[in-house]
Amino acid sequence: MGQSSGYNYSTSVLQLITIVSCLVVLSCLGSVSAYKNYTVGGSLGWFDALEKPDVNYQKWADSKNFSLGDFLIFNTDNNHSVIQTYNFTTYKFCDYDENIRISFKSKLSEYLQFF
Repeated sequence: MGQSSGYNYSTSVLQLITIVSCLVVLSCLGSVSAYKNYTVGGSLGWFDALEKPDVNYQKWADSKNFSLGDFLIFNTDNNHSVIQTYNFTTYKFCDYDENIRISFKSKLSEYLQFF
């Protein structure tokens, strides 16, 4: 009887580990979703408040449910550039030399001086 109960115990533990592992895998699969593309400002695009006072970016952002991996698309005119910065100092001093310029086909023109 000693061996029989030990065998049942190890089988039960193995079954429990298998069930828990399957549940973990299934829960991970359920949380994975495809990325989404979001056009910032919707049909009004990405502009400063002086050019397009009707655009309320806070209201627009509040209406979205962003997830890791989503893409933000900035539709603007040729008077604006979009540069990805990695820290506040670079953003604050508008020093884009150490940042990655995001390349994509558009009607934007490159400007080397920012105010």
